[in-house]
Amino acid sequence: MPSAPSLTQSRERAVLWLFMGVQVSSILDMMVVSPLAPQFIRLWGISANQFAALVSVHGLVAAVTGVCASLFVDRFDRRQVLLVVFAVFMGAALAAAVAPGYWQLLAARACAGAAAGVMGSTVMAIIGDLVPVDRRGRAMGLVMSAFPVVSVLGVPLSLTIAARWSWHAPFWMLVGLSAVLWVGVALMVPPVRGHQAAARARGGVLAGFAALVRVSNHRRALAALFIFSFSGFMVYPFLSAYQVNNVGISEAELALVFLTGGVATLFTARIIGALADAHGKRRMFVILALISILPLAGVTVFPPAPLWALLLVTVPFMIFMSGRYIPLMALVTMCVAAPMRGAFMSLSAATQSLAAGLAPLASGALMGQASGGRLTGFGWSGAAAVLLTLASIALVLKLRAVSDLGEAQPR
Repeated sequence: MPSAPSLTQSRERAVLWLFMGVQVSSILDMMVVSPLAPQFIRLWGISANQFAALVSVHGLVAAVTGVCASLFVDRFDRRQVLLVVFAVFMGAALAAAVAPGYWQLLAARACAGAAAGVMGSTVMAIIGDLVPVDRRGRAMGLVMSAFPVVSVLGVPLSLTIAARWSWHAPFWMLVGLSAVLWVGVALMVPPVRGHQAAARARGGVLAGFAALVRVSNHRRALAALFIFSFSGFMVYPFLSAYQVNNVGISEAELALVFLTGGVATLFTARIIGALADAHGKRRMFVILALISILPLAGVTVFPPAPLWALLLVTVPFMIFMSGRYIPLMALVTMCVAAPMRGAFMSLSAATQSLAAGLAPLASGALMGQASGGRLTGFGWSGAAAVLLTLASIALVLKLRAVSDLGEAQPR
């Protein structure tokens, strides 16, 4: 099998920074809807379940397209795949920017989800192909710094310009950012074709898919990702509405919550990546997942309080909830050999997207609305998220890393 392109370390860093930008655009598209919940509910008079649908459709559609992409994505140059789906993503962001109402925005969110799942998985597959294992934790730490960057800059800026103009404005910002990044990817990312011959040698698309899911190590990794992602999305989508309506902070203070937590996470993400390389991806995941349990439960039962008190739990929540993904994703890329990596990452993205789509619906079913818009039952969502986190740890402890040389997978 031809080897992956070899990059100088300076170009490798440039590509990783570009990929972080791609992830910023994808995460911002996914995250910006939740902080705008008070505006959408006020503007359109929609229920909590209708808002949950606005959040969930992105993940549910991404799950479908991710499964479809896993059937054939390894047969193509990964760079070309990324450029095509990124262009589709920009079109969906433009559709959201001009959407006149709820149903049009819902449709635009579905189109964005269709592209985002394949886009994110392709980025992860390229990193697995281009970055050596001994630097992959740091690479994942840099690229997954996208989450705190969105928290520090994207969400507060989106809330500010939405308050200044309208909810359409953040999507216009997203269109401009994505256009600049698309050009950067086209210019800087090399073709990644070394996997294609082996992918075609596996036979038809269904035969390749069967070979992928037949490996028990792959199935355990997918189950861990599903359960782990489900735990986070039981809480994320309703956090802003809970903090405004139950804790009692203002929409302006909500931007400070994201800013403060994001600044902290921006510094810790790369430290966590380096620690994962130095001390082991599995060990760091288990440690971070266990630590995350306390703030995960705490944010769902936090009583009315001033902003400074809320920050005592939201900052650790953001640090450890995003930080635990870094060693997990680095470990997952090591659970599959290079010829199957693109298909596996597409399927893993679909798995996470399915969890992101179903979890808000499950959480919404546990919750209700009291007078004044207060959410009830959010604590039950937190309890479920804690149990799912523990279950994901049990699965991760059984995962095995494999070589990139294409040997038989360990079972």
